[in-house]
Amino acid sequence: MKFQQVRTAARLSQWLQLCFTAIVFTACALLIGSNAQAQPYPNKPIRFVVPYAAGSSSDSVARLMGPRLTQILGQQVVIDNKGGGGAIIGTQFVAQSPADGYTLLLGTGGTHAINKYLFKSLPYDPQTSFTPVARMAIQPSVFVVSGKFPFKSVPELVAYAKANPGKLSYGSIGIGSTVHLSGELFNSEAGTKIVHVPYKSAGQAVSGLLAGDIAMMFYPYTAVAQHIQSGALKAFATTGVSRASYLPNVPTMVELGYPDFTLSSWLGVYAPANLPPPIVEALRQAIQQVLTEPTMVQVLQQIGTEVYYAGPEEFAQFTRSEITRFKKIVEISGATAD
Repeated sequence: MKFQQVRTAARLSQWLQLCFTAIVFTACALLIGSNAQAQPYPNKPIRFVVPYAAGSSSDSVARLMGPRLTQILGQQVVIDNKGGGGAIIGTQFVAQSPADGYTLLLGTGGTHAINKYLFKSLPYDPQTSFTPVARMAIQPSVFVVSGKFPFKSVPELVAYAKANPGKLSYGSIGIGSTVHLSGELFNSEAGTKIVHVPYKSAGQAVSGLLAGDIAMMFYPYTAVAQHIQSGALKAFATTGVSRASYLPNVPTMVELGYPDFTLSSWLGVYAPANLPPPIVEALRQAIQQVLTEPTMVQVLQQIGTEVYYAGPEEFAQFTRSEITRFKKIVEISGATAD
């Protein structure tokens, strides 16, 4: 009888030990899982997708900001160029990525406003497929005129164009580009019929302008700065809401009597839809910090870019307003990519 009691007690002790071991193992697993979930963001590299080719003006901004964001966030911010398809390829990639803060998009007026009207359908919705994180900058264009033409001002050029419809031409880097839309907006606002000449590349467009094959073009400052300084091209105006810091003596189109002519390329950071608010805030703070650094502001200005920061709510509202605004501009141009 005593032997049976001893054996029963031993079995009970073994069972209790097994239960204790199981409880400890489960508690440890839960603790490890809890610690993993509690790891602060970010805890691995961040992919910053640029939906344009390396070397583009958008890419330049991303590559300037990437190293500083890496330092602030404590994780590598990797620039990933996914160009092609009118910027749709890279934009779609981000839209379909997990909303965890590790895949971001350098969005532009092209990705989130113009493409909506150039293409019959998009594999993403500019508003519902993304979380706006922060607007970063604008890149006003410069209204440049070939030195081969005698015009000294916008009024002189407009007067000639009206008296000689179809005899002047302007260049672009393709149908539906901001360069193209700027030219057609000018025709609409000035009442002129200046002919559109699309080129296959930026280099060809600038070469055509220098040679006098075309009379004018609205183009990013960095691509034409050296030619303005040499006198080969004349800067008549800029397209921002105020004068550009890098061309303080050049008036805006608004100053010249075209109140609706404010057409600048803009850049901002988007994430996939439903990004958790704490991650949005972490990214927003990092971006704002970089954009308030005097050195960064100066370097951006040197490449024709002005800081134009806005937080998530204002950026979302801005995106909606740009979608509405570009509908009219694209309709005026008659541009289509399909």
